[in-house]
Amino acid sequence: MLATDRWRPLGDFVERWYARPIGDDDGHSSLEVERAVGRVGATLPIALTEWFELLGRRLRAVQDVPPRLEQLAIVDGRITVWHENQGVWTIVAPADVGDDPICRVIDDTFASPDAPLSRTLLGMLVSDTLIGAWAGTHVGPLGELRATVRGGYIESFTDDQVARLRSTYAALPFPVNPFFPDPYRGDEATVIRIADVAIEWMTATHEAFVALDALLELRPASGEHEVVIAFDGLSDAQQRYLTREHRLPNIDIFGSALDGIGHLGMAVGGDSPRFHIRTTEPHRVRDLALAALPDDLRPHVVIAARPVAVSVFDVLYPEGRAAYVLPS
Repeated sequence: MLATDRWRPLGDFVERWYARPIGDDDGHSSLEVERAVGRVGATLPIALTEWFELLGRRLRAVQDVPPRLEQLAIVDGRITVWHENQGVWTIVAPADVGDDPICRVIDDTFASPDAPLSRTLLGMLVSDTLIGAWAGTHVGPLGELRATVRGGYIESFTDDQVARLRSTYAALPFPVNPFFPDPYRGDEATVIRIADVAIEWMTATHEAFVALDALLELRPASGEHEVVIAFDGLSDAQQRYLTREHRLPNIDIFGSALDGIGHLGMAVGGDSPRFHIRTTEPHRVRDLALAALPDDLRPHVVIAARPVAVSVFDVLYPEGRAAYVLPS
């Protein structure tokens, strides 16, 4: 099926951006789809049937929500194919329409895909893969992203930077997320979404990242960084040291140790406490954090840093640790 004109772009996208291409075990059987048809009481468009047979078992929500086969429902002759996580908008296709019908958004306040179902599903997959790339979890709607994928979310940018992006990268042919009427821009290894409040981006290769970095200066030497200090495998006593009542994070441990060179932006408690610090001196923050820790906690900590415009963390401690990814 991936060799057909309809689904070849989907297969190419998954192979380029995901750790695992679409495989034989990723989809539902025709019998499972038939049972879903019987449950909802209407014939599904052929493109939707093929979508579930290709990858229905891999689908997961990242930001917005692709219904799984068992969640399908038909209301007023329309079937939901993707919806916003708080119900703000819903993309629908007509049921009982044979092949690859045009999708619309219910609320005309938002941009409508106005595109065939198969293209609309790919466009929303791109949207939520982009969010998975810049959110730091490195997970998209079809699972783990490739190790080479990087992403970011830029809140501070100039008109000149936007103009350079628009002149360098062409519009991509994917239908848009209803929140974002402007088309994606990029190339085979780059996807960019430009909005009033932020620029979202992801790159699939190191070469694509270097090219985008040259336009946006994603890694300024003295720019702001996020440092994460993350703990795991703790004893009960160590966990009590790092948390307070109700296992909330003990922010005093690092708040007083930073010596004015960074500020604690977020902290997470529980079994694996985590502290996020904003600074322009990530290596100095690492040294101060290690100095503040009892010796028995050092084998249980990872300290990693990233420029705020890039989602991928570089490990600063311990030596030899290859990567750090935020828990999904």
